[in-house]
Amino acid sequence: MVIMSPRHSVTRSHARRQVLLVPCVLCLVSLIGCAVTYPRDKIKESIVKICKQEYKSDVLVEMAGRTMVIYLPLSDLMDFSFGLTKAASEKINDVIFSAARVALSTDARIDFYCVIAHDIKMPELQIIIIKNVEDVKRLFANDISRGEYMKRMLIDLRWSPQAKKEQ
Repeated sequence: MVIMSPRHSVTRSHARRQVLLVPCVLCLVSLIGCAVTYPRDKIKESIVKICKQEYKSDVLVEMAGRTMVIYLPLSDLMDFSFGLTKAASEKINDVIFSAARVALSTDARIDFYCVIAHDIKMPELQIIIIKNVEDVKRLFANDISRGEYMKRMLIDLRWSPQAKKEQ
């Protein structure tokens, strides 16, 4: 049997092949984007590389169970009024972005990532930021608001035990 179109005729078997070809091509195209960008065994190296190449930051990375911990030494964490400097804020945000990027594109199961920003000029001072990977996913999916996301993030300004004793 022949199906007639205004421009040309197509047999049923040819039309059936075309109908099957479209979903196959769409499936193939969607699978191309599903590859793991940061394999489980390369997580530490990936974050170190991203931070060094893209942001000129030296970091140390460790995994503690399902938590990724990133240590960021900075020489200018706080200003004279004990406020976060603009440069430190940008570096911390760059590292947080890198951590989220890797956590969302790996085959490893990561529940949390923790960024520890440490002032090398004032070794008794550090800022610790902990984020839940599931909350990042929910934010990107518009399942939670930015305000709710910020409430779920833990931020701690910490003095070393020795610094506490000296105060």
